[in-house]
Amino acid sequence: MSAGVGGDDASHSLAIATDGSLWAWGVGCCVQLGNGLNHVIQFSPNQLGSNLAWKTVSAGRAYTLALAQDGSLWTWGDNSVGELGGMEPIYPV
Repeated sequence: MSAGVGGDDASHSLAIATDGSLWAWGVGCCVQLGNGLNHVIQFSPNQLGSNLAWKTVSAGRAYTLALAQDGSLWTWGDNSVGELGGMEPIYPV
């Protein structure tokens, strides 16, 4: 499980279940919840990227990094200072 803590508008949590599924919830200011939405509060965990099995995930201030079991790297959320590695966001939906 990984938790990202930022300002009041950016706190979110992520978890990978034992079956490899990825889940996100919390406050999403910058689409870091992986659902493509800005300025939302998601109280219940929402499954992301159901077509992939996930290996690890990390929550930043307002962004998310995730590594799938196939070795592909996924990033989404705030990229205002290059947090996503200079890439455009890729959402695992």
